[in-house]
Amino acid sequence: RSVDIDARSIAAARFGIVAPNTREAMVKHAREFAERGIPFIFDPGQALPLFDGAEFRAFIEQADYVTVNDYESNLLQQKTGWSEAKIAEHVTAYIVTRGPKGSLVHTRKGTLDIPPAAERRITDPTGCGDAYRAGLIFGLMRDMDLATSGRIASLMGALKIVALGGGHGLYATLTAMRYLSRDVTTVVTVADDGGSSGRMRAELDVIPPGDLRMALAALLSAPAALADRAEGPHRDRRAL
Repeated sequence: RSVDIDARSIAAARFGIVAPNTREAMVKHAREFAERGIPFIFDPGQALPLFDGAEFRAFIEQADYVTVNDYESNLLQQKTGWSEAKIAEHVTAYIVTRGPKGSLVHTRKGTLDIPPAAERRITDPTGCGDAYRAGLIFGLMRDMDLATSGRIASLMGALKIVALGGGHGLYATLTAMRYLSRDVTTVVTVADDGGSSGRMRAELDVIPPGDLRMALAALLSAPAALADRAEGPHRDRRAL
């Protein structure tokens, strides 16, 4: 479970994000990032119903960045009683995505208007927000300024197909996505603790690699036989 992960024990951690999760996990990880002085993004998203105004104000005061879409921004302002400018006073940047209108980056010094990336065709916006945040983190971790990081985020949000999950469902999705785009990103969850995955966690204290292995096999841009080799060690004990 994600709540069992202790951010304070990850020595190499340099940047974090507190995204929609269980109530307990979000509170815990925000506190741990703040205690270690690790800069992090607070991204409440679908977790907006879980907290009251005082709790949201506490999250904002701990975070370095807050990212929301325009609808979520209105809800966050209602719950906290803080305006966009007031929220921006407590963080390095308050970032509001606006779909085809681009995004706004509110800071203590003013607001940056980040233009959208020019799209060739809009198919499905699902996952664009996650890709935007990935681009934003990429820029911030490389000490790029907010304007540059925002433009990278905007480009990522327009280019990428993003799949999240695990198991055979993710494998099937990724296999199909390879025929639609060459730009496919996947976030593989590794929370499975049943069956052999549970035994690996208990006996070896490692993250089970099965879902990650399946995702890599699905993304191989090669004939099916090569994908079979990726599965090989678990079928015939041969090394890839």
